[in-house]
Amino acid sequence: MALIVVTTLACAASVDGPREGAVPSPGCDHDDALLSDGERSIVVDGEQRPFDLALPDDRQGPLPVIVLLHPALAGKQGIDHLADMTTLGTQAGFVVVVPESLARPGLWDTQPDGDDMAAVLATLDVVRDNVCIDDARIHVAGMSQGALMAFQLACHHPDRVASVASVAGIARLPDCDRQRPLTVAFVHGSEDTTTALDGSLAPAVTMLVDAADYGPVPDVARAWAAHNGCEVEVTTRALTDNVEKFRHGCDKWQVRLYVLDGVAHDWPRHGDPSGVPGFDATEELLDFFAAVPPLAPPGPAS
Repeated sequence: MALIVVTTLACAASVDGPREGAVPSPGCDHDDALLSDGERSIVVDGEQRPFDLALPDDRQGPLPVIVLLHPALAGKQGIDHLADMTTLGTQAGFVVVVPESLARPGLWDTQPDGDDMAAVLATLDVVRDNVCIDDARIHVAGMSQGALMAFQLACHHPDRVASVASVAGIARLPDCDRQRPLTVAFVHGSEDTTTALDGSLAPAVTMLVDAADYGPVPDVARAWAAHNGCEVEVTTRALTDNVEKFRHGCDKWQVRLYVLDGVAHDWPRHGDPSGVPGFDATEELLDFFAAVPPLAPPGPAS
């Protein structure tokens, strides 16, 4: 029987108007968004950098943002085909931004001072200057190496990222300079041999990371919970026959972990033959992002 391990309660995935603690971006000074849906591009250090932008029908801001980062060898169209985040995310009231790495075939330069880091930050700047977004609710979701890129953004630019969602991701320990809590969700298959649940990585992946910064996904989840000031011990409760809930001891800066038995290196969706019946990673992460509090201020968790 498939087992889904969940560290916290899920909440409804919807965003209704301005929320408590919202920080309006410069784009809120305009009557309407100056950017429209579709593929856009900017020039960063002389390179044309494309990105996809999807806006909700109701654009009363400030609006929360999801930045979706593709895995290696995929690209922005590949990850959105898997996750369908531009459709489902905008239906839930999010602005969705899907950048693309410079290198081919789709490898992110995850170095803090790398070209891709600069391009993602510049893309966010263009969006926040032209669309009324909530600077306190910028969420980053990534798959595989895209998850590593998401953690690098949160670690090295802590004032820009409120939460990270890692799907089949390279799980980065909180051993960076982020001096504020980070709300985190992990979705991982038990049969993933590319970025395994136990922290081991396929040979092709080890060339992309410093193994000292990573570890078994459950251990990394506990480390982020401790970083956030949560108790690392979890309470367990069965939600259904195949869903078990594990909850860390804090309500605000939550850490969630979903372990899907029998699933390999994938972004599981409803109807996906390689997924788990009754579980959809995109829908679950939209629930997660909708519940994330605004960006935490610098300093220890309170």
